[in-house]
Amino acid sequence: MNILQGIILGILQGLTEFLPVSSSGHLVLFQNIMGIDSGNMLFFNVMVHVGTLVAIFVVFWKDIVSLLRHPVQKLMGLLIVATIPAVIAELLIGDFIE
Repeated sequence: MNILQGIILGILQGLTEFLPVSSSGHLVLFQNIMGIDSGNMLFFNVMVHVGTLVAIFVVFWKDIVSLLRHPVQKLMGLLIVATIPAVIAELLIGDFIE
């Protein structure tokens, strides 16, 4: 993979991560389209996802610090309520999906 291909894949990751599509799937698809051997791309794929995580921390830094300093607040309650469906789904059909 050359620099231009890496830049294209990084931009693709940034554009598709927050859309309701699979950013990982698009990375694999475009690696195949560009003729990149996807067998050696695990490190690159992990790093573009780490870059996304860093961007999330930068954007939501104040909210994260606020949650750590004062964990009992409305936002924490909303996060817990939003997590309940995922926990229930894992308990009910986790083995089937895996």
